[in-house]
Amino acid sequence: MENYKQYWDVHKRIKDVIEIKSILSRVEQKADKFQLVCSIASLVYDIAEKGILEEENPLATELKELGDTVITISKETSQQFEESNAFITEHDIVRFHTVSPVLEIQEIDVPTANLMRLMSGTMKDPDQYSIGMFRKAWGQVSPKDLAYKFLKFLKNDSTNPLKMAVKADELMKRATFTKWKKFIETVLCQLVFIEFYTYGMFCGQNGHEPSSVLEDIKEVQGMLAQWENEYAFCSDSFGILVFFDCAETGTHAVKWKRDLAICSFHYGKCNIVVFKSTRWNHITDDERDKFEIGLKLLENEGLHVTAEGAFSEKHNFQDRPGEIANKYLSNWGFVAMVAYNQNLHFRCANMKNRLWPGSGAKVPVVSRNLFGFVGMKFCTSHYWVLAGYE
Repeated sequence: MENYKQYWDVHKRIKDVIEIKSILSRVEQKADKFQLVCSIASLVYDIAEKGILEEENPLATELKELGDTVITISKETSQQFEESNAFITEHDIVRFHTVSPVLEIQEIDVPTANLMRLMSGTMKDPDQYSIGMFRKAWGQVSPKDLAYKFLKFLKNDSTNPLKMAVKADELMKRATFTKWKKFIETVLCQLVFIEFYTYGMFCGQNGHEPSSVLEDIKEVQGMLAQWENEYAFCSDSFGILVFFDCAETGTHAVKWKRDLAICSFHYGKCNIVVFKSTRWNHITDDERDKFEIGLKLLENEGLHVTAEGAFSEKHNFQDRPGEIANKYLSNWGFVAMVAYNQNLHFRCANMKNRLWPGSGAKVPVVSRNLFGFVGMKFCTSHYWVLAGYE
């Protein structure tokens, strides 16, 4: 096509727009970029009017890539919807409502995905048939109508997926809020994209400016900010230890700072320790690596205690976690030593990184007895040493 070059710069600039997963962040700064979507839609319509675009034409290749990206975003949204559906089912939210929240959200998700699929078809095969199919679907349910319906759902607590999910999450994790916030943003982003695309393709025949949908988006932006302020989200990470209850000296010892741990000993034939790290989810991977180096050094050296060791008679086994922390660790909040034969199980909760909010090691004992004192005796050849970041 002779005049494809005049649209080339527009298309190159629009490729960053199609990658946008959310338009709710600083929407007023991104609104002007969506005007480019109108130009792309106009280009596609012109191509269909003037004839088939040859496959070897560079513009055809670019439009197909653009169409593939649209499908990718649509599939990501559908996958996110399935994950959200699983969350609702897992927490048994459905039974508290006469109408399933899953079905109500699906009334938005399904037609939006269909419009995205047909819009992609107009880009990959710009002809009268693909445009006709897209226009037919758009005539049955418009992005403006879907945005209005979604906004109505969000304003009702009994149909608001984000509020229901946060209420069902006993730990009030920020990750839960973020997950559903992303779902809402992604759906609305697609609706705005489709709205600008149809406006450019059909010359505003939908009877309103695309900016009216942006007003709905700004309203949702305000609602999300308000909901976030309503909840005191927990961003701490947790470590849980469970092991045998044993009265023998030297089976376990725990040390922690401030109020970072709670313990339940000698109850129900087991001991339970729960540790909280307030910073693990917020530090860098380099800082996590540095913290792990300390216990790796301890693991290599072992719990080496001899008569010429650095411990006086006033020390006992319960002092060992603190001594380990001071020698091998920085920024520590918790250290536990548990005999390897005590069937220790440890888990984590609300974690973003790694398997434990700190570091752990199976450390060998080099000398079992210290000065012959019972209180200084090791009862096994190895100990689990678990250290938690503050």
